[in-house]
Amino acid sequence: MKIGVTQMTALLVAVLLVGCAPRLTRGESSGLKWHVTELTTSERPATYIGYKSDGRVKVYRYVVVLEENSGVGVNFGQVETTILARPGTRPTSRTQGLSSRLPANGHLRIPMADSTWLVVPQWFEGAARTLNDDPVARKVFKGLNDSGEPVKIAIEFHLESIPPR
Repeated sequence: MKIGVTQMTALLVAVLLVGCAPRLTRGESSGLKWHVTELTTSERPATYIGYKSDGRVKVYRYVVVLEENSGVGVNFGQVETTILARPGTRPTSRTQGLSSRLPANGHLRIPMADSTWLVVPQWFEGAARTLNDDPVARKVFKGLNDSGEPVKIAIEFHLESIPPR
């Protein structure tokens, strides 16, 4: 297949536009609006029982704000979190209980914290290794609305893109 100059130019422009696309920290899912805000970060040693650690992790603390505008409240019972740290690694998911109410025509602020490796320790991979990740968080909030129907809101965002306090 032969690609002409016009097609090559269009492809290059499309790739550049995707690369320059803003990183979203807000959106809408399942009829609910959401945004993340108030990022603070810290670093700490990565500890593991029985091992001397030369590893470090970065901790991201932030707030997820959910907004309901249809007049039906939601009781959330759990949140599933998956952190996508870098290509070639297997993401791990964790599910936590959550007891939070999003009132009808109201909003809910949920403080959250996630962490990722900055330096993978020697005992973990054979040699200490510094990482330069741009981690992505996937959150799935699950609950029941006031009519007894299941509600699931899925959001995804880059942790480094969350606006600070």
